[in-house]
Amino acid sequence: MNRWKLAVVAALAAATTGIFAAVASAAAPVNTASPTISGTAKVGSTLTANEGTWSNTPTSFSYQWQRCASDGRGCGDITSATSKSYSPVTGDVGHALRVVVTATNADGHASATSGATDPVDSANGPTNSVRPAVSGSASIG
Repeated sequence: MNRWKLAVVAALAAATTGIFAAVASAAAPVNTASPTISGTAKVGSTLTANEGTWSNTPTSFSYQWQRCASDGRGCGDITSATSKSYSPVTGDVGHALRVVVTATNADGHASATSGATDPVDSANGPTNSVRPAVSGSASIG
């Protein structure tokens, strides 16, 4: 192969390697620690989403709050509940809540879901701050 062809092949190889390296390093966000919720699950109080931890430098986050069965299953979106914070309403009483956080950057987006809250309490009456526990041994007599 003559020098001119060798130089062209070398230049193309260098350019192609650089293009593939740039493509390989670009990536959508990846969740590395799940989102969490802070606050008390009670009508009239405020719950706040923490985004969790993400790789690949997200540039923005969006939120979708969900209402679930009391055990945290069977969740569905709450219409218009798309802010970082959410204040439970009467319709949430007895239901657990969770939030879906979507991270976005120039290369795409990905979503991660928080764990569910305890079931929402009403604004009236006493509230239990510690879950009941059973102690002792399970034996007859």
